[in-house]
Amino acid sequence: MQKFCGISVLFIGADVELLTDADHTLKGVFFQDQHMKSVYEAFPEFVCMDATYKLLETKFPVFILLCEDSAGNTIIFVYIITHISVGTQ
Repeated sequence: MQKFCGISVLFIGADVELLTDADHTLKGVFFQDQHMKSVYEAFPEFVCMDATYKLLETKFPVFILLCEDSAGNTIIFVYIITHISVGTQ
């Protein structure tokens, strides 16, 4: 079990990547658990991306990658939370 932002998490077989800058400031998170991996391996033909902006307190956009199964249902197979720098006005 690992600590992430003060929360204990356990994801067996998951890929979790924390992206930081040179000052070790969090810039992004990539998450894909074992179920998500198997869904993508089974249905790689149709892939979509969707995003939200300013949904979280951090104001980081959240991207989700989806695929479509044989019944036409969309299934999330990757979450990406990332910091995008925007010029100041």
